[in-house]
Amino acid sequence: MISFSQFSRFPIELRRCVWSYLLPPPVIQEPRIDLDPYSGERVLFAGAAHPVLLRVCRESRVFALKHYTLAFMRSYVDFAIDTIYFYYNTFDWYQTDFELLELRTKPSDRAKI
Repeated sequence: MISFSQFSRFPIELRRCVWSYLLPPPVIQEPRIDLDPYSGERVLFAGAAHPVLLRVCRESRVFALKHYTLAFMRSYVDFAIDTIYFYYNTFDWYQTDFELLELRTKPSDRAKI
């Protein structure tokens, strides 16, 4: 990989222009309710990829965080340009405790329930 070591010597205004060109286009976030693999509780997830600027360097991360907010359990959203689409049944809490217990157990243990 080729690096450009002179980039940090550019004026901050020019570096910010470069970072602004690297902001991703608007995306459609589709949050869904799912079981958290760590706690086993229902949480709201959205599967959009994180903006690359969050991982380039500290300066680009600070720039990106002025546009993005952490929402939906580990997903970054730019509320100014992104669309958040909720399915009609996103917030249905129709699952019974038995169904949740069935989701949390291994298939071999389900016969014992």
